[in-house]
Amino acid sequence: PAAPPPPTSPFTPQQQQVLLYTFESLSSISLVLSLATVITYVHFKRKFPYTLAMGFAILVFFLNIFLLLGPAIGYQRLFESRRLCDLQATGIQFTGNAIIWLYLFIAVNLYSHIVFKRFDGSHTKLRILISGWTFPVSALLTIIPLALGKFQPVGLWCWIETEANGLFEFSCFYWWMAFSSVVAAALWFRVIWEVTKLRRATSAAVTDPLSASASVAAASRRRSQLATYLVRHIALVAGFTLMFGLMFTHRLCMWALKREIFVLALLHCIALSSSGVLVFVCFCATRDNARLWAEAWPLNRMGRYRRFVCCCCGVPPLPANDAAPYATNRGGSIGGASPAPRRGGYSAIT
Repeated sequence: PAAPPPPTSPFTPQQQQVLLYTFESLSSISLVLSLATVITYVHFKRKFPYTLAMGFAILVFFLNIFLLLGPAIGYQRLFESRRLCDLQATGIQFTGNAIIWLYLFIAVNLYSHIVFKRFDGSHTKLRILISGWTFPVSALLTIIPLALGKFQPVGLWCWIETEANGLFEFSCFYWWMAFSSVVAAALWFRVIWEVTKLRRATSAAVTDPLSASASVAAASRRRSQLATYLVRHIALVAGFTLMFGLMFTHRLCMWALKREIFVLALLHCIALSSSGVLVFVCFCATRDNARLWAEAWPLNRMGRYRRFVCCCCGVPPLPANDAAPYATNRGGSIGGASPAPRRGGYSAIT
């Protein structure tokens, strides 16, 4: 059976073209960058932490695949086929909810590491909690609208049909997005405050020659680690909280005003399509990763590519026993000189 035709767009043809080009271009860029992040995680598996960051990157990658289903096979074919429309809507709904919950668990996990100083390296309970909550809840919130036939063509993709009261949209997606964003933002800012205090303490250790802590060089290295760590996670919380906030605001204004606003629709489109860019910036775009790829590049045997990259980036070649990405060794601990378990330190946080 054929799916019903998409609703008439309230925008002009020029505005529709802007939305279309923005959606397709940003989604394609996000797909490529999220794929690059996943490949980096897999290729340097001994250098990267798995669990949360890896799962988050994979979910964002599949979200962009489902979003680009329309441009790949044609919008008309997608909207005219009930099966294809349900497939895209199911994929977007499931991966979207899983990303929301995994984003919240990343914040909770980081909070427990930084605030409660839990560096025991045991992630068994965390994995059980994530797998026992994220995927079943996401599946339930996907099955309900699918079973009730609420998946319809809406704009540039198939998803939950836009109703006057927005019952299924809010109850199956937007309210959980708002809840996770508020809680995660509060936890992230608490973590930032703790890391800032730790950075001050490390700075005091550098300036105090009589300090009983590690050497000045080790303390300076920890300061650099904290700065890199802080900037990367500020970008994560700011980016995804802003993305969720724009999407929720757009739908809330549609419900309150009973009409669409082009600027909010464009911001919604940009936010949804840029998830892969945010993942790449927060998890993959580091100088350590650039050095790892420079060392692993096939032309590295000839030495030309490595010298070119190191010359342009101003980065010395990565020694064989250098620190892992995210500026921490497997045996290091957060802000301290004593060794920690393999999962301790910043690399265990995401």
